[in-house]
Amino acid sequence: MTVRAPTILIVDDEAQNRRLLAVLLRPEGYQTSSAISGEEALAAIDASAPDLILLDITMPGMDGYQVASILKANQATANIPIIMVTAHMERTARLAGLDAGAEDFLTKPVDRAELWLRVRKLLRLKAFGDVRDEGLDLEQQVLARTVDLQRFRTAMDATADAIMLVSRNSMRFMEVNETACSLLGYERRQLLDMGPAELIDASNAKLERQYDALIAGPANRDQQETAMVRKDGSTVQVEVNSQALRSGSDWTIVVVVRDITERKEAQMRLTHLAHHAAPDRPAQSHAVL
Repeated sequence: MTVRAPTILIVDDEAQNRRLLAVLLRPEGYQTSSAISGEEALAAIDASAPDLILLDITMPGMDGYQVASILKANQATANIPIIMVTAHMERTARLAGLDAGAEDFLTKPVDRAELWLRVRKLLRLKAFGDVRDEGLDLEQQVLARTVDLQRFRTAMDATADAIMLVSRNSMRFMEVNETACSLLGYERRQLLDMGPAELIDASNAKLERQYDALIAGPANRDQQETAMVRKDGSTVQVEVNSQALRSGSDWTIVVVVRDITERKEAQMRLTHLAHHAAPDRPAQSHAVL
């Protein structure tokens, strides 16, 4: 894998200073670009943000303090390290630079070894900060997802129907509610190690075709009656309502299962009565006097 070389923007109104810094940075493999004024620097950064900025303080028009303040006030550019390059050693100049947001300073004439060390240090800190920010962002996303999942579980567990979420890619259960566990006789962790094909009389391939048809359907919904196998080997008659929902690169199949055992038994009793009821007695004839 090719690693991109860090880019450094050199901002100085004097051409000799820009050339010298570019030459000193070249042996370290850095890519450099330059700007002759604060205004030009801001335009260049807006077009393509560098990894680090070497910023002269004293320039006609917008000086280095103003450029640094603008960059640090913008969230999109606030993380770009700034090294102010100055001939001033006064404490007040450095304090003003720190107040504007500069991370470090170099004094003219610039020493090559010092330049390399300061640039390398700030680039490492920036890389660490970027990774840390990404890690924090990921952690916040995971936390938010966990909170949402807990709320979803609470809502799922409050329903009288069994609810199971199936990943189309893995064909495994992603989540189940307490009603599903009670209906089928499994603990939640046991069901989460299983897939729907282990609970009904259908192969994984057949279910995949059914789910693909569901995903391709105009409403992404389906309803059917089937039998599900409990942990103890017994079966339960159920009505299954399925819906396909896009979930990133995957599809989540939301399966809502309702126990229809009583309804089926009632239907069977009615059917039995209809076939075994006593025939109607013929009407008696009366003699006409």
